[in-house]
Amino acid sequence: MEALRFQLNKVKRLLKVQGQEFVFDRYKVNDFNEPTDETDSQIKLIGVYHETVSYQQKTAADGSITQSKASPMILCQWEDAEKLRTTDKLEFNGSIYIIGGIKNIGEANIIADISLEELTHG
Repeated sequence: MEALRFQLNKVKRLLKVQGQEFVFDRYKVNDFNEPTDETDSQIKLIGVYHETVSYQQKTAADGSITQSKASPMILCQWEDAEKLRTTDKLEFNGSIYIIGGIKNIGEANIIADISLEELTHG
């Protein structure tokens, strides 16, 4: 139990020093449960933006090419991430993102990593 409190304290310190506010928009849904253009509410949380790099290898007859792709993520407290849904949108640095997934790190309900997917059409 002490270790969990220690981890939570470390994350709170990180968020206090390097965190920034992220505002996710939640949109109203129509009769078919599809999102509309009207904003229903906003969810605010403090997090740290970071990226992970994944590598894709394409093989051809004469060789292979390895490409890297950055995946944007936000590290935050689990209690804040629990409020989000995968249909919520985030505008950050001129791009619009939807939530690709929310990972409960270590299944300890302390820290969450929110993976983001950039929308190309808005």
